[in-house]
Amino acid sequence: MYPAKFDYYRANSVEEALDLLAAHEDAKLLAGGHSLVPVMKLRLSSPAALIDIGRIDALKGICKDDDGNVKIGALTTYAATAAANGGTPQAVTETASIIADQQVRNRGTIGGGCAHADPASDMPTVLTALGASFSLASKDGMRDVGATDFFTGFFETDLGEQEVMTTINVPAEGAGTGSAYMKLPNPASGYAMVGAAATITANGGTCESIGVAVGGLTAGPVKCSAVEAALVGKALTQENIAAATNAVLQDVAREDASGDMHASAEYRHAVLPTFIYRALTAAAERAMASGEGDDLTKIEGVGPKVAEILSNGGLRTFAQVAASSSDVISALLRDAGSAYNRMDPTTWPQQASLAAAGDWDALKTLQDELDGGRA
Repeated sequence: MYPAKFDYYRANSVEEALDLLAAHEDAKLLAGGHSLVPVMKLRLSSPAALIDIGRIDALKGICKDDDGNVKIGALTTYAATAAANGGTPQAVTETASIIADQQVRNRGTIGGGCAHADPASDMPTVLTALGASFSLASKDGMRDVGATDFFTGFFETDLGEQEVMTTINVPAEGAGTGSAYMKLPNPASGYAMVGAAATITANGGTCESIGVAVGGLTAGPVKCSAVEAALVGKALTQENIAAATNAVLQDVAREDASGDMHASAEYRHAVLPTFIYRALTAAAERAMASGEGDDLTKIEGVGPKVAEILSNGGLRTFAQVAASSSDVISALLRDAGSAYNRMDPTTWPQQASLAAAGDWDALKTLQDELDGGRA
């Protein structure tokens, strides 16, 4: 089908987009178009005007703020999000890589998808679990809305008619934190019939903090506080994860689940714990593999200088250091030498060999001799 007639305008800045929204009643913002255009063709939505914001470069890209949190421009495509690194949570990048097909990922935007709030979409569930927030601009200024408050219902959000989403703010995923998203996809479209996302911060094999959300079978993403309470402060064992998994039935009642021709509400509700378990297990494994929050400087024999070099190079635990060759460690020390010029470069291979062998006492002794104190 063809959409109803509409006026088209292109905004070159957020300010211009806000002016156009104020000037045209019943106008809609157009980003990538992969959510809005299909419903317009079905005439489920017939805005009088479209305001194209797809060429506002200020709304594209991914960076970090002063606190290390990840800021994703609302017009950043799924493809660009999938390719992100530098602290962007793995659940975000992996989810972006499995949304729809490559053509959609090249044009569809993360902000546009969230503003559309399709209950079967993936990213709202992930962002809710991660504790993300949305920065919204209007003529009155900026405001931030947490994901749990932003998604309000079936294709409904807290985004006002006179507002433009500018940024999605996501807590950075550092050492000791892991995240994952698991779903039961529709075999044709790939939309989530059931989706579960989890983020876990581990310390010494214990769950220090956790965020869990589900979607696909409900009107919008649901934060699973019962699952979180059941696992936080407990050892990340299979038994404890399995016990916490069952708590999801307290967060999502049978009558809250919806179904369709592809899967009934009863079926979706029945398999929900399975996907919660998979998401929790993957997030826990990633959290512990990333270092469980350990800091090498807390381990006797390793001083802050060398520990920082190794950590910046991705070696954050004894196991990771021991599994690396002396050549790798030596290269890390050598590359960082300009910042630590009090260390004698001729001793780096020796230091690397001692670290690779796990001979921390000898390494500390050598560093103390070279630096005149704790290295």
